[in-house]
Amino acid sequence: MIRFERLSRLSDYKVDRHQTDPRGWDVINSAGRSIGEVKDLIVDTATMKATYLDVELDSKLFDVCGDPHVLIPFERAERQDRQKRLFVPGLEAARVQELCAERAQNYIEFWDRWWQPGQVAAGAPWSPTITQQVSVAHLRQALENARPGEQVRIPIVNEEIIIERRPLPADQPAVARAYEQPVTQDIK
Repeated sequence: MIRFERLSRLSDYKVDRHQTDPRGWDVINSAGRSIGEVKDLIVDTATMKATYLDVELDSKLFDVCGDPHVLIPFERAERQDRQKRLFVPGLEAARVQELCAERAQNYIEFWDRWWQPGQVAAGAPWSPTITQQVSVAHLRQALENARPGEQVRIPIVNEEIIIERRPLPADQPAVARAYEQPVTQDIK
């Protein structure tokens, strides 16, 4: 049996009528600005108590890495007077970035453990190599942004192009060449 479940998925269950249901409430930052909303409650089915708030963060305020939902323990959320608002100390942009990085790492580790990476399927590996197109515009931008003496490295498959901007000697004329066709190269 699943120990933790969303209240919205538990048919025939609801918040006791003598208790406060925080779903739909705003979550605010230390400046009093809304940064998200409580969307659901995570219930410990062994005790039938809500243990986490499922909060959807405002993706305009945070780089939420594709998933705007965070789980916040009830004891970490402070009610703001009689208003339907919760304050969660420490839920700032830097902390959300840490959370996203940790969540992404745990996601991959979970699947690695689940599939036990030491075991392989029969047959030859067939995982495709991913490439990126390098255009003239990309090269031009690298040239324009390079400061004198700075090297800019552009990886190309198993090689790289190194661009370095150097001052031209006064007695050497500058020559510009225009390319008619964009040059592209797959990058690994």
